[in-house]
Amino acid sequence: MLVFVREAERVSVSTTGPYSVNSSLVLRQCFLQGVGLCSAPGWLVQDLIDAGELVRVLPDWTLPPQTVHLVYPTRRYLPLRTRTFLQAMTDQIPALSGFRPPRPV
Repeated sequence: MLVFVREAERVSVSTTGPYSVNSSLVLRQCFLQGVGLCSAPGWLVQDLIDAGELVRVLPDWTLPPQTVHLVYPTRRYLPLRTRTFLQAMTDQIPALSGFRPPRPV
């Protein structure tokens, strides 16, 4: 089931098919081979859209945003490699195509 959003309007669409993948690289290849209509995050396909290799079919609609959490043990005695990774992700994730900062609560 996919839920599409356009302003205050929400539409649920039931999907079926004989094919499913759980690899981003395979998903990209499926898009390029014309396997069918699919949904994907902007960071995965924006370069293909910009190059004209893919076309957004429903440009006025989006899928609900997905939240990303960086989960780690308590901050006390956090190893340098963990702090470095967390900082790198904090810097890199907002630069991804399609990233929208969370709305204030």
